[in-house]
Amino acid sequence: MNRITLLVIITLFFNSCSPKLIPNEKTESSLIGKINKQIENKTISKEALIYLNEKKISYQSLVELNIFDTKDFPKISYLNKKEGKKEFGKNGKNGVIKMESFLDPLLNYEFYKEINNKEVLEFIEKSSNEGIINKNPLLVVSGKPLRGKEIVNTINELSIEKMTLMKQVIGYRVYGIRAINGVILIDPKL
Repeated sequence: MNRITLLVIITLFFNSCSPKLIPNEKTESSLIGKINKQIENKTISKEALIYLNEKKISYQSLVELNIFDTKDFPKISYLNKKEGKKEFGKNGKNGVIKMESFLDPLLNYEFYKEINNKEVLEFIEKSSNEGIINKNPLLVVSGKPLRGKEIVNTINELSIEKMTLMKQVIGYRVYGIRAINGVILIDPKL
């Protein structure tokens, strides 16, 4: 065997032994950077289950969340492969990532309970049932994000022309971590 072939075989062997990391264009201190450290330590693998605010999310959603500072995720915990398997059965065999994001207290579900605008309620319910948003999305009326009591006071009195869901990644870029539960853009009738 010549040296080049031997070198290629050795390189392939060592590459196959090292854990596969999640591509990360940001620093090691970014969200994915922190997760990659757990992969390097072999606590979890790249195929780990991912939960955000107790809801399972996709690998692609995790990549989209990497635009946020890690301070926007005050709690991140990892279940190693053994713990993951114990808690989630065979689905947890690659480990589990559990994250909790910052949640604006003025977007808490309590501010949505008194909405009686049927159009808005049906839109939220339908989108929530499809798993696109949570039951307390950021509601933006004519470009103004609503928070706290503004939600009920504005929405209940509104005649609606059009409602649209903002793509999650665009919502993150425009409204930051407040878009974590989804964003509904509402155009009122004039």
